Amino acid sequence: MMPGELTTTDVDWTQLQGTVLEGGYQLETILAAEESEATFKARVLGDPGANAIARIFLARENEAEQQAQDWLQAKRLASRYLAAPLGAGQTRSDGATLAYVVLRRPDETLNEAVTERPLSKEEASEVLLALARGLEQLHSHGLAHGAVSPDRIVAVGEAIQLSTEGVRSAGRAPLAQLPRARYLAPESEAFNTTPEADLWCVGATLVEILTQQRCEEDCTEQAAKLPAPFGRIALKCLETDPAARPKAGQVEALLLDQPRSEVKKASLAARSARPASVPAPANGTAAPPPPVIAMRPKQEPKLRAWWIYAAAGILVVLVLIWLLRPKQQPIATARPAASAPRQGAAWESKTLSPDEAQPAAKPVTPSAVAGAPAAASATRAPEYVKGSVWRVVLYTYAKQTDADSKARWVNAKYQGLNAETFSPSGGSPYLVVAGGRMTREEAARLRQKARGMGLPRDSYIQNYQQ
Repeated sequence: MMPGELTTTDVDWTQLQGTVLEGGYQLETILAAEESEATFKARVLGDPGANAIARIFLARENEAEQQAQDWLQAKRLASRYLAAPLGAGQTRSDGATLAYVVLRRPDETLNEAVTERPLSKEEASEVLLALARGLEQLHSHGLAHGAVSPDRIVAVGEAIQLSTEGVRSAGRAPLAQLPRARYLAPESEAFNTTPEADLWCVGATLVEILTQQRCEEDCTEQAAKLPAPFGRIALKCLETDPAARPKAGQVEALLLDQPRSEVKKASLAARSARPASVPAPANGTAAPPPPVIAMRPKQEPKLRAWWIYAAAGILVVLVLIWLLRPKQQPIATARPAASAPRQGAAWESKTLSPDEAQPAAKPVTPSAVAGAPAAASATRAPEYVKGSVWRVVLYTYAKQTDADSKARWVNAKYQGLNAETFSPSGGSPYLVVAGGRMTREEAARLRQKARGMGLPRDSYIQNYQQ
Protein backbone atom coordinates (compact mmCIF):
# COMPACT_ATOMS: atom_id res chain seq x y z
CA MET A 1 0.00 0.00 0.00
CA MET A 2 1.40 3.38 -1.00
CA PRO A 3 1.79 6.08 1.67
CA GLY A 4 -1.51 7.87 2.11
CA GLU A 5 -3.52 5.07 0.43
CA LEU A 6 -6.71 4.13 2.22
CA THR A 7 -8.94 1.08 2.44
CA THR A 8 -12.10 3.02 3.38
CA THR A 9 -13.38 5.60 0.89
CA ASP A 10 -17.17 5.20 1.24
CA VAL A 11 -18.08 8.43 3.03
CA ASP A 12 -21.47 10.12 2.72
CA TRP A 13 -20.34 13.74 2.97
CA THR A 14 -23.94 14.98 3.31
CA GLN A 15 -24.16 13.36 6.75
CA LEU A 16 -21.57 15.83 8.02
CA GLN A 17 -23.76 18.87 7.34
CA GLY A 18 -24.69 20.46 10.65
CA THR A 19 -21.84 18.72 12.49
CA VAL A 20 -19.97 20.87 15.01
CA LEU A 21 -16.24 20.13 14.90
CA GLU A 22 -14.06 20.43 17.97
CA GLY A 23 -12.98 24.02 18.36
CA GLY A 24 -16.41 25.46 17.53
CA TYR A 25 -16.73 25.10 13.74
CA GLN A 26 -20.14 24.09 12.38
CA LEU A 27 -20.30 22.53 8.91
CA GLU A 28 -22.99 24.08 6.73
CA THR A 29 -23.33 23.86 2.92
CA ILE A 30 -21.19 21.47 0.86
CA LEU A 31 -19.22 23.57 -1.63
CA ALA A 32 -17.38 20.71 -3.34
CA ALA A 33 -16.95 16.98 -2.80
CA GLU A 34 -14.90 14.13 -4.22
CA GLU A 35 -14.30 10.57 -3.12
CA SER A 36 -11.52 11.42 -0.69
CA GLU A 37 -12.18 15.06 0.24
CA ALA A 38 -14.91 17.65 0.67
CA THR A 39 -15.17 21.38 1.24
CA PHE A 40 -17.86 22.91 3.44
CA LYS A 41 -18.94 26.43 4.23
CA ALA A 42 -18.18 26.73 7.95
CA ARG A 43 -19.66 28.85 10.71
CA VAL A 44 -17.20 29.87 13.43
CA LEU A 45 -19.23 29.81 16.65
CA GLY A 46 -16.84 32.16 18.44
CA ASP A 47 -16.78 34.62 15.52
CA PRO A 48 -20.12 34.73 13.66
CA GLY A 49 -18.80 37.26 11.14
CA ALA A 50 -15.93 35.06 9.95
CA ASN A 51 -16.17 33.89 6.32
CA ALA A 52 -14.64 30.42 6.63
CA ILE A 53 -14.46 27.07 4.87
CA ALA A 54 -13.59 23.62 6.21
CA ARG A 55 -11.50 21.23 4.10
CA ILE A 56 -12.01 17.60 5.16
CA PHE A 57 -9.79 14.75 3.95
CA LEU A 58 -9.75 10.99 4.39
CA ALA A 59 -6.86 9.91 6.58
CA ARG A 60 -5.37 6.66 7.77
CA GLU A 61 -6.08 5.44 11.29
CA ASN A 62 -3.83 7.08 13.94
CA GLU A 63 -2.34 9.49 11.37
CA ALA A 64 -5.02 12.19 11.16
CA GLU A 65 -3.81 13.73 14.42
CA GLN A 66 -0.27 14.17 13.10
CA GLN A 67 -1.58 15.87 9.95
CA ALA A 68 -3.65 18.17 12.16
CA GLN A 69 -0.48 19.03 14.10
CA ASP A 70 1.21 20.06 10.83
CA TRP A 71 -1.66 22.44 10.12
CA LEU A 72 -1.54 23.85 13.64
CA GLN A 73 2.21 24.37 13.28
CA ALA A 74 1.51 26.51 10.21
CA LYS A 75 -1.08 28.42 12.24
CA ARG A 76 1.47 29.17 14.98
CA LEU A 77 3.84 30.74 12.45
CA ALA A 78 1.41 33.69 12.14
CA SER A 79 3.10 34.78 8.91
CA ARG A 80 1.50 37.51 6.79
CA TYR A 81 2.60 35.54 3.72
CA LEU A 82 0.65 32.41 4.71
CA ALA A 83 -3.13 31.92 4.74
CA ALA A 84 -2.91 30.38 8.20
CA PRO A 85 -5.56 27.89 9.38
CA LEU A 86 -8.13 28.99 11.93
CA GLY A 87 -8.18 25.50 13.42
CA ALA A 88 -7.56 21.84 12.65
CA GLY A 89 -8.31 18.42 14.09
CA GLN A 90 -9.76 15.00 13.36
CA THR A 91 -13.20 13.39 13.38
CA ARG A 92 -14.94 10.22 12.15
CA SER A 93 -17.85 9.45 9.83
CA ASP A 94 -19.17 6.13 8.47
CA GLY A 95 -16.26 4.35 10.13
CA ALA A 96 -13.70 6.48 8.29
CA THR A 97 -11.07 8.68 9.94
CA LEU A 98 -11.10 12.27 8.71
CA ALA A 99 -8.65 15.14 9.12
CA TYR A 100 -10.00 18.68 8.82
CA VAL A 101 -8.59 22.17 8.52
CA VAL A 102 -10.62 25.39 8.81
CA LEU A 103 -9.47 28.39 6.74
CA ARG A 104 -10.63 31.88 5.98
CA ARG A 105 -12.31 31.93 2.59
CA PRO A 106 -10.02 33.82 0.17
CA ASP A 107 -11.28 36.70 -1.93
CA GLU A 108 -9.66 35.29 -5.08
CA THR A 109 -7.02 32.83 -6.25
CA LEU A 110 -4.15 33.73 -8.55
CA ASN A 111 -5.38 31.00 -10.89
CA GLU A 112 -8.49 33.10 -11.63
CA ALA A 113 -6.40 36.15 -12.49
CA VAL A 114 -4.00 34.19 -14.73
CA THR A 115 -6.93 32.67 -16.64
CA GLU A 116 -7.80 36.17 -17.85
CA ARG A 117 -4.30 37.39 -18.71
CA PRO A 118 -0.61 36.86 -17.89
CA LEU A 119 0.76 38.92 -15.03
CA SER A 120 2.92 41.96 -15.64
CA LYS A 121 6.51 42.03 -14.41
CA GLU A 122 5.50 44.18 -11.44
CA GLU A 123 2.68 41.82 -10.47
CA ALA A 124 4.91 38.77 -10.87
CA SER A 125 7.51 40.42 -8.62
CA GLU A 126 4.97 40.87 -5.85
CA VAL A 127 3.71 37.29 -6.16
CA LEU A 128 7.23 35.85 -6.20
CA LEU A 129 8.27 37.89 -3.17
CA ALA A 130 5.28 36.67 -1.14
CA LEU A 131 5.87 33.12 -2.35
CA ALA A 132 9.54 33.13 -1.38
CA ARG A 133 8.91 34.58 2.08
CA GLY A 134 6.01 32.24 2.81
CA LEU A 135 8.02 29.18 1.80
CA GLU A 136 11.00 30.35 3.82
CA GLN A 137 8.75 30.44 6.90
CA LEU A 138 7.48 26.90 6.27
CA HIS A 139 10.87 25.40 5.41
CA SER A 140 12.63 26.93 8.42
CA HIS A 141 10.09 25.19 10.68
CA GLY A 142 10.36 21.72 9.19
CA LEU A 143 7.35 21.94 6.86
CA ALA A 144 6.92 21.57 3.12
CA HIS A 145 4.08 23.07 1.10
CA GLY A 146 3.78 20.26 -1.41
CA ALA A 147 1.50 21.91 -3.97
CA VAL A 148 2.90 25.29 -5.07
CA SER A 149 0.93 26.52 -8.11
CA PRO A 150 -1.27 29.50 -9.05
CA ASP A 151 -4.37 27.86 -7.56
CA ARG A 152 -2.63 27.73 -4.16
CA ILE A 153 -1.80 31.46 -4.09
CA VAL A 154 -4.68 33.55 -2.77
CA ALA A 155 -5.70 37.13 -2.10
CA VAL A 156 -6.99 37.76 1.43
CA GLY A 157 -7.87 41.42 1.85
CA GLU A 158 -4.76 43.43 1.00
CA ALA A 159 -2.35 40.50 1.21
CA ILE A 160 -1.06 37.96 -1.29
CA GLN A 161 -0.66 34.68 0.59
CA LEU A 162 0.26 31.05 0.10
CA SER A 163 -2.49 28.60 1.07
CA THR A 164 -1.74 26.06 3.80
CA GLU A 165 -4.29 23.25 3.40
CA GLY A 166 -1.63 21.03 1.83
CA VAL A 167 1.29 21.54 4.24
CA ARG A 168 3.04 18.44 5.54
CA SER A 169 6.16 17.60 7.52
CA ALA A 170 9.21 17.90 5.27
CA GLY A 171 10.52 14.58 4.00
CA ARG A 172 7.32 12.65 4.76
CA ALA A 173 4.36 11.76 2.58
CA PRO A 174 1.14 13.49 3.66
CA LEU A 175 -0.87 11.57 6.25
CA ALA A 176 -4.21 12.45 4.66
CA GLN A 177 -5.60 12.44 1.13
CA LEU A 178 -4.55 16.06 0.54
CA PRO A 179 -5.29 17.79 -2.80
CA ARG A 180 -3.25 16.53 -5.74
CA ALA A 181 -0.44 18.89 -6.70
CA ARG A 182 -0.61 20.49 -10.13
CA TYR A 183 3.16 20.19 -10.46
CA LEU A 184 5.49 17.38 -9.36
CA ALA A 185 9.25 17.85 -9.20
CA PRO A 186 11.24 15.34 -11.31
CA GLU A 187 12.39 13.45 -8.21
CA SER A 188 8.87 13.25 -6.72
CA GLU A 189 6.95 10.03 -7.35
CA ALA A 190 3.46 10.77 -6.03
CA PHE A 191 3.94 13.71 -3.64
CA ASN A 192 6.18 16.74 -3.24
CA THR A 193 7.64 16.32 0.23
CA THR A 194 10.82 18.42 0.33
CA PRO A 195 11.73 22.12 0.23
CA GLU A 196 13.67 21.40 -2.97
CA ALA A 197 10.51 20.07 -4.62
CA ASP A 198 8.67 23.22 -3.57
CA LEU A 199 11.32 25.32 -5.30
CA TRP A 200 10.95 23.35 -8.54
CA CYS A 201 7.22 24.15 -8.38
CA VAL A 202 8.08 27.83 -7.90
CA GLY A 203 9.87 27.74 -11.25
CA ALA A 204 6.90 26.06 -12.91
CA THR A 205 4.54 28.60 -11.35
CA LEU A 206 6.63 31.49 -12.68
CA VAL A 207 6.36 30.11 -16.20
CA GLU A 208 2.59 29.76 -15.91
CA ILE A 209 1.78 33.19 -14.45
CA LEU A 210 3.91 35.00 -17.06
CA THR A 211 2.87 32.96 -20.14
CA GLN A 212 -0.57 31.52 -19.24
CA GLN A 213 0.87 28.14 -20.28
CA ARG A 214 1.27 25.29 -17.84
CA CYS A 215 4.78 24.03 -17.36
CA GLU A 216 5.05 20.60 -18.95
CA GLU A 217 7.56 17.90 -18.00
CA ASP A 218 10.43 19.99 -19.35
CA CYS A 219 9.69 23.70 -19.62
CA THR A 220 13.22 25.07 -19.49
CA GLU A 221 12.81 26.40 -23.02
CA GLN A 222 9.74 28.38 -21.91
CA ALA A 223 11.59 29.57 -18.81
CA ALA A 224 14.56 30.83 -20.83
CA LYS A 225 12.25 33.18 -22.75
CA LEU A 226 10.87 34.89 -19.65
CA PRO A 227 11.87 38.54 -19.08
CA ALA A 228 14.68 39.30 -16.64
CA PRO A 229 15.10 38.48 -13.83
CA PHE A 230 12.36 35.82 -14.00
CA GLY A 231 13.99 33.70 -16.69
CA ARG A 232 17.17 33.26 -14.64
CA ILE A 233 15.20 32.53 -11.46
CA ALA A 234 12.91 30.01 -13.17
CA LEU A 235 15.84 28.16 -14.75
CA LYS A 236 17.61 27.88 -11.40
CA CYS A 237 14.44 26.56 -9.75
CA LEU A 238 13.83 24.05 -12.56
CA GLU A 239 17.24 22.39 -12.19
CA THR A 240 16.86 18.60 -12.35
CA ASP A 241 19.36 18.22 -9.50
CA PRO A 242 17.53 19.19 -6.28
CA ALA A 243 20.80 20.27 -4.63
CA ALA A 244 21.40 22.82 -7.40
CA ARG A 245 18.15 24.68 -6.78
CA PRO A 246 18.17 27.87 -4.69
CA LYS A 247 16.70 28.09 -1.22
CA ALA A 248 13.49 30.07 -0.74
CA GLY A 249 15.41 32.98 0.80
CA GLN A 250 17.85 33.01 -2.11
CA VAL A 251 14.97 33.44 -4.55
CA GLU A 252 14.24 36.79 -2.92
CA ALA A 253 17.89 37.78 -3.35
CA LEU A 254 17.80 36.75 -7.01
CA LEU A 255 14.66 38.81 -7.55
CA LEU A 256 16.23 41.90 -6.01
CA ASP A 257 19.63 41.08 -7.54
CA GLN A 258 21.67 41.71 -4.39
CA PRO A 259 23.44 39.66 -1.69
CA ARG A 260 21.28 37.77 0.78
CA SER A 261 22.60 39.83 3.73
CA GLU A 262 21.34 43.02 2.11
CA VAL A 263 17.96 41.44 1.44
CA LYS A 264 17.56 40.61 5.14
CA LYS A 265 18.16 44.26 6.02
CA ALA A 266 15.60 45.35 3.44
CA SER A 267 13.10 42.82 4.75
CA LEU A 268 13.00 44.52 8.15
CA ALA A 269 11.44 47.56 6.50
CA ALA A 270 9.01 45.51 4.39
CA ARG A 271 6.48 44.46 7.03
CA SER A 272 3.48 46.23 5.49
CA ALA A 273 1.24 44.56 2.92
CA ARG A 274 2.90 46.41 0.03
CA PRO A 275 6.62 47.30 0.02
CA ALA A 276 7.29 51.00 -0.20
CA SER A 277 10.21 50.50 -2.57
CA VAL A 278 12.47 47.88 -4.02
CA PRO A 279 16.22 48.36 -3.35
CA ALA A 280 18.33 49.35 -6.33
CA PRO A 281 20.25 46.56 -8.09
CA ALA A 282 23.98 46.24 -7.53
CA ASN A 283 24.80 47.27 -11.11
CA GLY A 284 23.34 50.74 -10.55
CA THR A 285 20.35 50.40 -12.90
CA ALA A 286 16.98 51.64 -11.77
CA ALA A 287 15.07 49.30 -9.50
CA PRO A 288 11.61 48.13 -10.58
CA PRO A 289 8.70 50.17 -9.21
CA PRO A 290 6.71 48.80 -6.28
CA PRO A 291 4.45 46.08 -7.70
CA VAL A 292 0.68 46.46 -7.66
CA ILE A 293 -1.19 43.26 -8.51
CA ALA A 294 -4.57 43.59 -10.20
CA MET A 295 -6.27 41.10 -7.88
CA ARG A 296 -5.96 43.52 -4.97
CA PRO A 297 -8.25 46.54 -4.41
CA LYS A 298 -6.74 49.97 -4.80
CA GLN A 299 -6.07 51.97 -1.68
CA GLU A 300 -7.65 55.40 -1.16
CA PRO A 301 -5.23 58.35 -1.53
CA LYS A 302 -3.97 59.91 1.66
CA LEU A 303 -5.50 63.17 2.86
CA ARG A 304 -3.59 66.28 1.95
CA ALA A 305 -1.42 67.95 4.54
CA TRP A 306 -3.61 71.08 4.80
CA TRP A 307 -6.38 69.03 6.37
CA ILE A 308 -4.01 68.27 9.22
CA TYR A 309 -3.37 71.95 9.88
CA ALA A 310 -7.09 72.79 9.68
CA ALA A 311 -7.93 70.06 12.17
CA ALA A 312 -5.20 71.27 14.53
CA GLY A 313 -6.57 74.84 14.38
CA ILE A 314 -10.11 73.70 15.19
CA LEU A 315 -8.80 71.70 18.12
CA VAL A 316 -7.01 74.76 19.55
CA VAL A 317 -10.22 76.84 19.31
CA LEU A 318 -12.25 74.17 21.10
CA VAL A 319 -9.70 73.97 23.91
CA LEU A 320 -9.82 77.76 24.42
CA ILE A 321 -13.65 77.74 24.55
CA TRP A 322 -13.58 75.00 27.15
CA LEU A 323 -11.03 76.84 29.32
CA LEU A 324 -13.02 80.13 29.21
CA ARG A 325 -16.43 78.58 29.92
CA PRO A 326 -18.30 79.91 33.07
CA LYS A 327 -17.78 77.81 36.16
CA GLN A 328 -20.83 76.12 37.66
CA GLN A 329 -21.37 74.45 40.95
CA PRO A 330 -22.07 70.76 40.72
CA ILE A 331 -25.70 69.85 41.24
CA ALA A 332 -26.28 67.15 43.80
CA THR A 333 -28.35 64.27 42.54
CA ALA A 334 -29.90 61.38 44.33
CA ARG A 335 -28.33 58.00 43.77
CA PRO A 336 -30.47 55.72 41.63
CA ALA A 337 -31.97 52.72 43.30
CA ALA A 338 -30.22 49.44 42.70
CA SER A 339 -31.54 47.83 39.55
CA ALA A 340 -33.46 44.62 39.83
CA PRO A 341 -31.49 41.50 38.94
CA ARG A 342 -31.97 40.15 35.46
CA GLN A 343 -34.08 37.06 35.00
CA GLY A 344 -32.12 33.82 34.61
CA ALA A 345 -31.07 32.24 31.34
CA ALA A 346 -33.78 30.72 29.15
CA TRP A 347 -31.77 27.53 28.75
CA GLU A 348 -30.72 24.80 31.14
CA SER A 349 -27.19 24.79 32.53
CA LYS A 350 -26.00 21.82 34.57
CA THR A 351 -22.73 21.24 36.41
CA LEU A 352 -21.19 17.78 36.27
CA SER A 353 -19.25 16.33 39.18
CA PRO A 354 -15.97 14.43 38.69
CA ASP A 355 -17.31 11.17 40.11
CA GLU A 356 -19.94 10.83 37.34
CA ALA A 357 -22.66 10.67 39.97
CA GLN A 358 -25.49 13.18 40.20
CA PRO A 359 -24.94 16.76 38.99
CA ALA A 360 -23.33 18.93 41.63
CA ALA A 361 -25.98 21.60 41.22
CA LYS A 362 -29.60 21.56 40.14
CA PRO A 363 -30.49 23.07 36.76
CA VAL A 364 -31.00 26.81 36.90
CA THR A 365 -34.31 27.81 35.31
CA PRO A 366 -36.01 31.19 34.84
CA SER A 367 -38.62 30.42 37.53
CA ALA A 368 -35.97 29.46 40.07
CA VAL A 369 -34.10 32.71 39.59
CA ALA A 370 -37.27 34.80 39.66
CA GLY A 371 -38.33 33.13 42.92
CA ALA A 372 -35.18 34.16 44.80
CA PRO A 373 -33.96 37.56 43.56
CA ALA A 374 -32.46 38.54 46.90
CA ALA A 375 -30.28 35.44 47.09
CA ALA A 376 -29.08 35.97 43.54
CA SER A 377 -28.09 39.56 44.33
CA ALA A 378 -26.09 38.44 47.34
CA THR A 379 -24.12 35.74 45.56
CA ARG A 380 -23.53 37.19 42.08
CA ALA A 381 -21.22 40.01 41.06
CA PRO A 382 -23.32 42.88 39.70
CA GLU A 383 -21.36 43.28 36.46
CA TYR A 384 -23.02 40.47 34.54
CA VAL A 385 -26.48 41.63 35.65
CA LYS A 386 -25.88 44.92 33.85
CA GLY A 387 -24.83 43.34 30.59
CA SER A 388 -23.87 40.07 28.92
CA VAL A 389 -23.12 36.74 30.52
CA TRP A 390 -19.65 35.56 29.50
CA ARG A 391 -18.50 31.94 29.42
CA VAL A 392 -15.26 30.13 28.60
CA VAL A 393 -15.91 27.57 25.83
CA LEU A 394 -13.48 24.64 25.90
CA TYR A 395 -15.10 22.09 23.57
CA THR A 396 -18.09 21.86 21.22
CA TYR A 397 -20.10 18.71 20.49
CA ALA A 398 -23.14 17.82 18.42
CA LYS A 399 -24.43 15.33 21.06
CA GLN A 400 -25.14 16.12 24.71
CA THR A 401 -23.83 12.75 25.88
CA ASP A 402 -20.43 13.52 24.35
CA ALA A 403 -20.36 16.96 25.99
CA ASP A 404 -21.39 15.49 29.37
CA SER A 405 -18.61 12.91 29.16
CA LYS A 406 -16.01 15.55 28.27
CA ALA A 407 -17.13 17.81 31.12
CA ARG A 408 -16.76 14.94 33.61
CA TRP A 409 -13.28 14.26 32.23
CA VAL A 410 -12.27 17.93 32.64
CA ASN A 411 -13.56 18.04 36.23
CA ALA A 412 -11.72 14.82 37.10
CA LYS A 413 -8.40 15.96 35.62
CA TYR A 414 -8.44 19.72 36.28
CA GLN A 415 -9.63 20.74 39.73
CA GLY A 416 -11.43 24.04 40.19
CA LEU A 417 -12.61 24.65 36.61
CA ASN A 418 -16.20 23.55 37.33
CA ALA A 419 -16.82 22.35 33.78
CA GLU A 420 -20.43 22.00 32.70
CA THR A 421 -22.54 21.29 29.64
CA PHE A 422 -24.22 24.37 28.23
CA SER A 423 -26.58 24.79 25.26
CA PRO A 424 -27.44 28.34 24.13
CA SER A 425 -30.34 27.10 21.97
CA GLY A 426 -31.61 24.20 24.05
CA GLY A 427 -30.21 21.73 21.51
CA SER A 428 -27.13 21.12 19.35
CA PRO A 429 -24.44 22.42 19.58
CA TYR A 430 -23.59 21.46 23.18
CA LEU A 431 -20.70 23.43 24.67
CA VAL A 432 -18.35 22.33 27.42
CA VAL A 433 -17.77 25.54 29.38
CA ALA A 434 -15.71 26.34 32.47
CA GLY A 435 -16.36 28.60 35.43
CA GLY A 436 -20.07 29.22 34.97
CA ARG A 437 -21.40 32.72 34.31
CA MET A 438 -18.84 35.52 34.52
CA THR A 439 -17.96 39.03 33.46
CA ARG A 440 -15.79 39.45 30.39
CA GLU A 441 -12.68 40.14 32.48
CA GLU A 442 -13.26 37.07 34.66
CA ALA A 443 -13.79 34.90 31.59
CA ALA A 444 -10.60 36.19 29.94
CA ARG A 445 -8.57 35.39 33.07
CA LEU A 446 -10.05 31.90 33.35
CA ARG A 447 -9.41 31.18 29.67
CA GLN A 448 -5.76 32.12 30.12
CA LYS A 449 -5.57 29.86 33.18
CA ALA A 450 -7.21 26.95 31.35
CA ARG A 451 -4.81 27.24 28.42
CA GLY A 452 -1.91 27.30 30.85
CA MET A 453 -3.17 24.04 32.38
CA GLY A 454 -2.99 22.32 28.99
CA LEU A 455 -6.57 22.69 27.76
CA PRO A 456 -7.18 23.57 24.07
CA ARG A 457 -5.32 26.61 22.75
CA ASP A 458 -8.34 27.49 20.60
CA SER A 459 -10.72 27.77 23.57
CA TYR A 460 -12.55 31.08 23.48
CA ILE A 461 -14.82 33.37 25.50
CA GLN A 462 -18.30 34.26 24.28
CA ASN A 463 -21.11 36.45 25.60
CA TYR A 464 -24.65 35.05 25.72
CA GLN A 465 -27.65 37.36 26.17
CA GLN A 466 -31.34 36.47 26.77
